[in-house]
Amino acid sequence: MSEYNGILNLLKPPGISSFGMVGWLRRVLDMRKIGHTGTLDPLAAGVLPLCAGKATRIIQFLPEGKKTYICDMKLGISTNTLDLEGKITDRDESWKELKPAIIMDVFKSFQGKIEQVPPMFSAINYKGKRLYQLAREGKEIERESRDVEIFDLEILEINLPNIRFKVTCSKGTYIRSLVRDIGKKLDTEAVMIFLLRTRSGPFDIKNALYPEELERNLTENNREKIFIPLTEYLDFPKLKIKSDAFIRATNGAFLYKEDLLNLNGYEFNKDDDIILYDDDLFISICQVDFEDGRYVLKPDKVFNIEENV
Repeated sequence: MSEYNGILNLLKPPGISSFGMVGWLRRVLDMRKIGHTGTLDPLAAGVLPLCAGKATRIIQFLPEGKKTYICDMKLGISTNTLDLEGKITDRDESWKELKPAIIMDVFKSFQGKIEQVPPMFSAINYKGKRLYQLAREGKEIERESRDVEIFDLEILEINLPNIRFKVTCSKGTYIRSLVRDIGKKLDTEAVMIFLLRTRSGPFDIKNALYPEELERNLTENNREKIFIPLTEYLDFPKLKIKSDAFIRATNGAFLYKEDLLNLNGYEFNKDDDIILYDDDLFISICQVDFEDGRYVLKPDKVFNIEENV
């Protein structure tokens, strides 16, 4: 089995689930330890950050931040999945009376903090089962609304019954639900017909790799074109240790302020996360604690991976 440690910014094609992409990458890299930082619906395409090897241990630290999508929606139809993969549940033609000005006003009303009910066909856990599993069994579970935020919502094209828009939103926002709710406010039905995620936190589609590109670079052994260093998007102070603290640091021992070579202006604060390194060796992520009158660095994850930090 191969061994790779790094983050990948992949461009997921439509028609495959996020877990399906994990399985594909496991086969391509010939390794089991693969994880993703967020899901995309099978119908959707776009940015899907994946982590390989020891990088799976930093998923919890990666900033997810805002997400940006381009979405195509169709008025006059609804499905049980809120996209084209589901069964049609209703139709109407009242959209034919809509004027562009009304549509624009409705879109504006969704900007800011809103409440949103997640779709029944989603990966939300309910009593040990995913909601989509229950939905496939013909069960409907009452879902509580969630607070999400729409930072920006821009109509790109109106070609009724289709509307294309761009949205930047908070983590946990379901675009299918947004489409459904916009349709309701327009007094018609609506369904998502295409979705492209162009940004997820620091991961941008401009730098995303097509699966074919990844395979080609892997064949040519161009690892630097495939993998992003583990510390690239970790917004923590990076502090270098002294040589006499190296063995203790790499073994996961507690360290103290006097074990650091240079603080680079950093001032200790309890519960801070910091990165410890030695030259090009990314040693660990530690959490700052305060005990017996002094700060102590307690390792959360130890990596001992050579890379440029």
